[in-house]
Amino acid sequence: MHRVIIGLTLLLAATASGQDAKPNFTGRWKLNVRESVNPPRSEVDAIEHKDPKIIITPQVGRADVVFGAEYRTDGEPLKDKEVVSGKMRSAHWEGSNLVIETKTPGYGGVSGLKREVMYLSDDGKTLHRDVYDGLGDRPGEKLVFEKVCKYSGHLPRDSGEAEVRSVLGEPQRVEKQEDGTHMVYDQAEVILVDGRVRFACFCVPCK
Repeated sequence: MHRVIIGLTLLLAATASGQDAKPNFTGRWKLNVRESVNPPRSEVDAIEHKDPKIIITPQVGRADVVFGAEYRTDGEPLKDKEVVSGKMRSAHWEGSNLVIETKTPGYGGVSGLKREVMYLSDDGKTLHRDVYDGLGDRPGEKLVFEKVCKYSGHLPRDSGEAEVRSVLGEPQRVEKQEDGTHMVYDQAEVILVDGRVRFACFCVPCK
């Protein structure tokens, strides 16, 4: 009888531990347009995640300027630094899903609400982001991202291609994509727009 009780206790503890496990979203994630619903033409997100702090820096299309948005996963609201927008951002866990909410002031004090639900595939190589407007129960966008590399740092922006080659050497390949020219190395990838670095990361290739 004691063995049965002990075994059941261990099983319940293991189950609770599994339910409490939270994923880490750190990485560089590239949008898979074909697998997504209502996606932009292209997007690459750099995410730094060290609970309870997470910073998401999206680059959509050929954007020359990108800004990172910081959230706290413990539900503490943060306000945009831009006085004009007045947006309030917050995030919290619902199981292993991270829910991000952005409230925008409107006329008469009414706020617009945008909800984003982020979660990983079982192998951790695919990130899903379902985007809801307001309190609707159906997402207007279902975005699917594939992990490009494990993020660990940036090269200086506005460096030229020659400077990149002088630091990293000759790339394994150079690819022309919608968001710019990609110089791909074994443990780094650099994106140039109009001949200048717009995004660069040193990384460990995903296996």
